[in-house]
Amino acid sequence: MKNTSIILIAIFLFLSCNQQKEKTFRIGQKSVTFVDESRNRPLPTEIWYPTTDILTKKESKKNQKELFKTIETIPNATIPNKKFPLLIISHGTGGNRFSLTWFIEKMVKEGYVVVSLDHYGNSTFNKIPREFVKWWERAIDVQYVLTQVLKNEEIGTKIDTSRIGGVGFSLGGYTSIALAGGYVDRTIRENEKAEDRKMPAEFPKTDEIIDFENDRALSFHHTISTKIT
Repeated sequence: MKNTSIILIAIFLFLSCNQQKEKTFRIGQKSVTFVDESRNRPLPTEIWYPTTDILTKKESKKNQKELFKTIETIPNATIPNKKFPLLIISHGTGGNRFSLTWFIEKMVKEGYVVVSLDHYGNSTFNKIPREFVKWWERAIDVQYVLTQVLKNEEIGTKIDTSRIGGVGFSLGGYTSIALAGGYVDRTIRENEKAEDRKMPAEFPKTDEIIDFENDRALSFHHTISTKIT
């Protein structure tokens, strides 16, 4: 009898742990394009967040090859009245805000708000050679989008501002370093010639002329004053 009781308790604990593990959030999603007018930069953004809403209708999937992992989301779902940590994602050079959906899905189900954005001129469907060498602009993009999200009356009030972090892939990793206080120095160094500077690898041939020496947008240091911790 004693052994039977122990077995029953073990089964109960096992089932309880499994049930608790299964109680993950579903994924709400909002799409918005923020525009930093001071730099004339449109920044398409996805806000993915925990929700307890139930998906009532599934859209039929089109018979086509998917570029990125699709995740099941509930557009404009409600967000629970509690505080959530936030992660803001910076994609790699030439990537986009959907590049890390596999990671986004996991984190939102675990209770994170995740914000991902397209960096102007350096994304999959918006490639501008000049923007591929203005790396520091990416960190300012993140600053701007983060500020706008925190101002949002619905989402911003649910963010735990003591728990905000950045995630980046490839050049997005540099973006996180810049947000932590790093900067890019594009000034000409001793024994270096402006003509020796190569075009971005993605644009070995382009009609656009990038004047690395005289273009002020490319030659100055830009420090990032606000940090994500």
